[in-house]
Amino acid sequence: MYITDPPLFADIGEIHMENYNMTFSLNGFSNYDDGILNFTIIEISFDMEPFIIHFDGISDMSDVVSRFLTFGGNIIRDRLQSLSHYDRALVKFNNMINTIIALIPDEIDLPGTNLYLEGGISKEL
Repeated sequence: MYITDPPLFADIGEIHMENYNMTFSLNGFSNYDDGILNFTIIEISFDMEPFIIHFDGISDMSDVVSRFLTFGGNIIRDRLQSLSHYDRALVKFNNMINTIIALIPDEIDLPGTNLYLEGGISKEL
C-alpha cells in the first residue's frame, strides 16, 4: 500500500551490489601469560576496489538512496584501507582487540538457577 504517490518511504524493485576484488591479510601472533590472552598484530593489509549499491525501484528516492549508500560506503572503505597501511594504527588496533577480548567473561551465570557456563578464552576451554 502506498501512502504517498510516488512512494517516498516504501518502494518496489530490486537491489544489487557490485564488489570486485577484495583482499584482507592479517599477520600476527597470540600468547597466553598468567591467565591473560594477548593478540599482537604485526601487519594488516586491506585492499578493496570501489563498490556499487544500486536500488532499481519505481520511485526517484531509490536512486538517491543508492547514490548516498555507495558514496558513504566508499568513504568508509577508503578510510579503512588507508588505516590498514598506516603503521601507527596497528597499536590502536592491538589495544582495541585486546580490550574486547578482556571483556569476555570466564563465567556466565544462568539466571534463575545455581548454574553457570564456564569457558571464555583461555588455554583450557
